[in-house]
Amino acid sequence: MSRVHCPAPRDLADAADVPGVGGLPRGFYEWMQRPESCRSRENRQLLVQIRTSFEQSDRTYGSPRVWRDLRAWELLCGKHRVARLMSARRP
Repeated sequence: MSRVHCPAPRDLADAADVPGVGGLPRGFYEWMQRPESCRSRENRQLLVQIRTSFEQSDRTYGSPRVWRDLRAWELLCGKHRVARLMSARRP
């Protein structure tokens, strides 16, 4: 089974060198400039596969069948995650 590799989180000791508020990013604009999270990248990649399964079924499969397709394609994810992504994005 394949899984997307995500880099380890930043070390807070290295972040202490950042001037300002002790190295911890604060505020809306710092938050906006952060790189995309690992989970967001995984969800975006997973959504492509969900759409593929959904389109191959002539847009008739629900989340349980799409989840089974993903498992058959050796992608690791939970059925509730598939259901959440499908309902949030309406593939």
